[in-house]
Amino acid sequence: MKLTSLTGKLIAAAAAVSLGLTACGGSGDADPTDAPTTDGGGAAASGDLSITFLPKNLGNPYFDTSSKGGKVAVESFSATFAEVGPSAATPDAQVTYINTLTQQQVGAIVVSANDPAAICDALNEARDGGVKVVTFDSDTNPECRDLFINQADAAGIAKVQVEMAADQIGDAGQIAILSASANATNQNAWIDMMKQEL
Repeated sequence: MKLTSLTGKLIAAAAAVSLGLTACGGSGDADPTDAPTTDGGGAAASGDLSITFLPKNLGNPYFDTSSKGGKVAVESFSATFAEVGPSAATPDAQVTYINTLTQQQVGAIVVSANDPAAICDALNEARDGGVKVVTFDSDTNPECRDLFINQADAAGIAKVQVEMAADQIGDAGQIAILSASANATNQNAWIDMMKQEL
């Protein structure tokens, strides 16, 4: 597979992932050394492409669903699918995995960022080494990736969440909004729009 066609293949994989995304929450355990041991960089040129999904954290039903869709999409064009990730949804934990994947020269990393800026240096090192970077669910700063796939409209999510909360409290009262992580770009956008909607 030529690297010039990689972006199109990643769009297909990320689009398949976005169709299955519905909820957030959960925890899990993994070790950065559990990353796949494939020669993705050199293998990409020979047609054997390794694509690794790096969610915010493992054991999260939301990302379990996205990885199932990603696996189907990746295998549909005869690439190798892998998933790695931390147990805690922190940017520092993701950086460790990104660095390991870069050293292993995977063909692509598909990541849901725990912070829009904190993982940028590691992602740009990966890109400098020839690794393609796609973000989904929660984006990085645009200069840190090749492509972002947004699975849902932030305004639509905010409107529905406010309507659901209002229904639960009989259209009157106080509510609190609990986010999965303080720096999640997608959740912060939803919260801002929920405030406007309220």
